[in-house]
Amino acid sequence: MGPGLSGSGVLPPEPPEFAAARQRNKVSLKVSCDPTHLSGLSGASGIEELAGILGASITFRLETSPPYENVTWSKMDGNKSINIVKVTFAEPCGHQVSLPAFLNRVNISKDCRELHLSHLKQEDAGRYSAQIVLPKKAELVESFDLQVSSKYPSHVIPDVLPLPSGLESAFCPQQSGSSFYPPWKDRRLSQP
Repeated sequence: MGPGLSGSGVLPPEPPEFAAARQRNKVSLKVSCDPTHLSGLSGASGIEELAGILGASITFRLETSPPYENVTWSKMDGNKSINIVKVTFAEPCGHQVSLPAFLNRVNISKDCRELHLSHLKQEDAGRYSAQIVLPKKAELVESFDLQVSSKYPSHVIPDVLPLPSGLESAFCPQQSGSSFYPPWKDRRLSQP
């Protein structure tokens, strides 16, 4: 059994001076992530939330795996849904853009699962839906909420890194698949 552990595996109560020292040693980290990789956040309604940057690109990725008969991507405009592009499942995927504002800005991945929208504009923000027709004619709908901002959002992790009990790390996904881990030295965030 490690030092300081009782027989039940529970830490004994901390003396007040240790609790005060631990409170002083907490660190607030401000982590900026590329918002095109902040997908996968789902609200209570199951709608995936995406954050994009003005002038950059964003990827809408379907959770439903291929094959598909076709996928019709649309954007809500007030109370009506306007078709953007229809994707046909083939080798390679075929697609036809039906909304002029999206011409030359839409690409489809080789597996037909992703819609890439480039040169984001403020008016691109809103609700997007993908109506998926499966091979046996069953239909599914996946929805996305896109927010477009003029700069990278910062995500603050307040007071979550209690360093005396060991190192904790925060990570931010990157395009290469690696992660960002803050450089720690002597239980403090070291400066670059």
